[in-house]
Amino acid sequence: MITDNGFEFKEPKTKSSRRSLYVSKTLIDVIVAHKERVEKDKQRHINCYKDRNLVCCRPNGLPIYPDNLTNAFKKVLQRAGLPRIRFHDLRHTHASILLKTQPVHTVSRRLGHASARITLDVYGHLLPGMSEEVVDVFDEAIGQSDDVSDETNTGVLDVQ
Repeated sequence: MITDNGFEFKEPKTKSSRRSLYVSKTLIDVIVAHKERVEKDKQRHINCYKDRNLVCCRPNGLPIYPDNLTNAFKKVLQRAGLPRIRFHDLRHTHASILLKTQPVHTVSRRLGHASARITLDVYGHLLPGMSEEVVDVFDEAIGQSDDVSDETNTGVLDVQ
């Protein structure tokens, strides 16, 4: 958070916000290489480096201003020929992709949500067809699947 006095660091919103994440070897390699660049910056700016143990920072160790990060991200998207999105949309994209194949509670923990309910409230609309798929899964589980490939095995029943 930026205040009139500069950056203010706060504790995470919930206990589940502070967590360990499994990441790919590729990402670990990228982070290690980035950390090596940060260490070189520390040496180059030894007299003025403000070490706050940040992963992403300016060459003098101070936090990156959010507007600068946004502008740099826009340039990366443009160079890659990708549509403009907000930086935070990367989180939403990650969540949407995971929700197609992973249980909600697993995705919820990865996102640092306090409960799976929060994940469903925020991302539930991204799961169209889920209601229909659940019918087939249930029928298969109890041995009732007709396995009709050209027709849908689902219908809508209004319940009150």
